[in-house]
Amino acid sequence: MMIVDLVDERDFNEKLIALGVAITPDSVLDESKGAVLAWLADNEEGKAALKALFETLENGEITVLPDVKTVIEELSVALQ
Repeated sequence: MMIVDLVDERDFNEKLIALGVAITPDSVLDESKGAVLAWLADNEEGKAALKALFETLENGEITVLPDVKTVIEELSVALQ
């Protein structure tokens, strides 16, 4: 039996909440994306933490659902 670490919308939101983004675990991805962009505007040091989170999700042994991956890619542009 193989166990897969899967990141869905709720898991992604919980990771963002842990960074300090003002959303709920049940926020839809569009709300989460907007909240992250607003959070970054007021939180310059949050960029490093968000980059680290994205790197972990992209480079690890973690399966990220396509919708979540799309949001990560879109937000990654804002981090540059």
